[in-house]
Amino acid sequence: MKTVLKMLSLMLALSLALGALQIGAYAALNDGKKLTAVVKLEVGRMSGSTFTPLKDGENIAKDQVITVRIVPETDFLCGTVRFAVLFGKNAFTIIGSQKSAFTPNPSNTYYAKAVGDYSGATYVPLKVFQEVYGASAGQTMFNAYTAVCVTAQAQSNAANGGHPEYLPGTWLFRFNLKAVRNITADAGTKIVMDPRWVRTPEEGRTTLPAYFYKCESRDMLSSKGSSTTYNFILGFSGANIFLPKLAVPGNFKAASASYNSVKLSWNAVAGATGYVVYRSASASSGYARIKVTKELSLTDTGRTTGTKYYYKVRAYRTAGGTDYYGSPSAAVSAVPLPGVPGSFKAEAQAGLSVKLSWSAVPGATGYVLYRKSSLTNAYSRLKVLTGTSWTDKDGLVKGRTYSYKVRAYRTVSGKNYYGALSPAKSVTAR
Repeated sequence: MKTVLKMLSLMLALSLALGALQIGAYAALNDGKKLTAVVKLEVGRMSGSTFTPLKDGENIAKDQVITVRIVPETDFLCGTVRFAVLFGKNAFTIIGSQKSAFTPNPSNTYYAKAVGDYSGATYVPLKVFQEVYGASAGQTMFNAYTAVCVTAQAQSNAANGGHPEYLPGTWLFRFNLKAVRNITADAGTKIVMDPRWVRTPEEGRTTLPAYFYKCESRDMLSSKGSSTTYNFILGFSGANIFLPKLAVPGNFKAASASYNSVKLSWNAVAGATGYVVYRSASASSGYARIKVTKELSLTDTGRTTGTKYYYKVRAYRTAGGTDYYGSPSAAVSAVPLPGVPGSFKAEAQAGLSVKLSWSAVPGATGYVLYRKSSLTNAYSRLKVLTGTSWTDKDGLVKGRTYSYKVRAYRTVSGKNYYGALSPAKSVTAR
C-alpha cells in the first residue's frame, strides 16, 4: 500500500511539474514581443502564369491591369487568417467579385496543408471603416479607399486534418486591379495594408475585420486558436506601397572634392519629394543614412584622405504624412584626395631658368613638379617641395620647349596620397 501511495505521489508531482512547464511555455508564447506577423504586398503584372514586379518609375495607364500578391509570414502557428487590403477608389477597381476575385497559391505550404477553403469580400461597408478609424476619419477613408478582404479557412477537410501551420513567407493570395485613370508620378495612389485593421487584445480591438488565429501547437485544432488572446508585433511596412514606384536616381556620380570631402550628384526623379544618401566603407553592406536633401548634389565632408567610401542614393515621396521610398541606386565610390593646384604658371627667365608658381591646396603636405621637353614623350619627376613656387635651372637648353605639371600630396600615417595633375604649362627656355 505504501508503495502504491509513493507511486501516486510521484505521478502527481510529475503531473504538476509538467503542467507548470506547459503553463510556462504558454506564457512565453503569450508574450507579444515573441509573436511576429510580417505581411508584404507585391505589385506587378501577370503574363500567363508569370508574375513580373512593376519596375521603378513604371507608370500605369488607364485600363491596364496590375496584380497584387499578399505575402505573409509568421513565427507562430496559424489557423484561419484574414487579410484586408485598401486601394484608392479614384485609381483602381477590383476585377471579379467576392471569392472569384482572389486566386490562392497552391504551392504555399500553409495553403497546401492547413487550408480547407477560402472566401473573399470585395466590398467593405462604411461601418467597418468607422470601427477602425472612428466616425469622422472612417467616413474620410471610406470616401477615398476601397477595402477588400480574403480569408484562408483552416478546416477539418484540410490536408493536415484541421491543424495549424506557419505562414511561410511566400505569396498566399493574389487579385487583379484595373486602373480607372493614368497612374503617374504627379497623380499617384496607395495600395496598403493597415495594421489598425487587425484584431488584437490591445485596446479592445477584438472585432476588427483582419486577424491571425494563433494556435499553441500542431496538436491543437485550428478552430481552437484565438485571434483576440495574443498581441502580435505586426510588420506591415512592406505592405504600404505608393504607385507608381519611384525611379532610381540616374547618373549618380561620386568624385573627390578635396582632401577630406567627396562630391555626389544625381539626376532628378519625377514625383520625388527628396533624396536620401547613404555611405559605407564596404560596397556590399553597412550603409548608413548621412543626409536627406531636396537638392541634386551633396558634398560629404569630414572624410579621411586616401580612404575609399561607397555611396547609394534613393528618392522618396511624402504623401499623407508618410514617406514612400524608391529603390536605392547602385553603389558608386570615391577616395578623398588633395585638390588640383590652381593658378599654375610657368614663366621663362633670362639665364636659362623657368619660374613656376601655383596656389596652395588645402590639406596638402607638399607638391610634386613634373617636366618633359620637346624631345621626350613622358613627364619625369622634377622636384618635391612644400612651398608654392620654384625656379627650374636644371639642364635647360636655350630654344627648347619644356612642359610642366604639378600636383599636391598629403601624408597620412606615413603614406603619401596624391591628387590629380594640373593642366600642362609650356614655355621655351631663353
